[in-house]
Amino acid sequence: MFCYNCGAKLEDDEKFCYNCGAPVRSRGAKPAGEPAKKPAEPVKNMMQKAADAVTGAAGAVTGAAGRLFRKPDTANNPAARENVDRRSPFRPAASGAVKKASDVLESANERVKIRFDENKPAASAPGTASVSYGPQMPAEENQFSFRGSYVEYFEKVFREAFLEYAIEKHEQQVSRVSSTMIFTFRKQIFTKLVVELMSENCSSGKMQRDCRAAGIPYLRFYYDHEGWWNTKSYVIGRAKAALEG
Repeated sequence: MFCYNCGAKLEDDEKFCYNCGAPVRSRGAKPAGEPAKKPAEPVKNMMQKAADAVTGAAGAVTGAAGRLFRKPDTANNPAARENVDRRSPFRPAASGAVKKASDVLESANERVKIRFDENKPAASAPGTASVSYGPQMPAEENQFSFRGSYVEYFEKVFREAFLEYAIEKHEQQVSRVSSTMIFTFRKQIFTKLVVELMSENCSSGKMQRDCRAAGIPYLRFYYDHEGWWNTKSYVIGRAKAALEG
């Protein structure tokens, strides 16, 4: 037995709590003046009330949905006929706020389309120069239209366009799993340009730092960058600019 006031453990024959002095209640006894507690409601009744409440709420939602989406009586009600959206005879006309939001979205989509059209590369006739970047392959000869590897493509372009230079090629290991291809342009005993072909996922910058320290022009081409076609005119133009600069 325990004291109802402080919770101290008591013997069955004690009349007062040794800890707080409160009188000891016998089991089932209630202090004078304390109202009797209402008998607990059966669980079955409580569950039934909850089920009734859920059913009522579901009915209210169903009724509201029916009123919202039911077909208006346009035959006998001219006002309803005016409020029906002609694009959908079963749906009320859009409110002013909804229409305004729709107009804003349509305007934003139009701006995006205009910007895309402005930046979209123009189509080129076969054999003419074109941009080297875009969603569609240009007509000009490029790395991906070439029948061979990307290394063979760059070597062919360099050797045909820069006959006055001795061009050397070698592979450089930059990690245990990746390497880059180096083209060195020489005239007599002088290094005039270093070109490095690498993956866009390669983070090595050693060759670039070495060239910068030695005062040698350096170029980098990514052979797997999405959207970059590395057209012939683009490759030659960059190399010429580096050599002349």
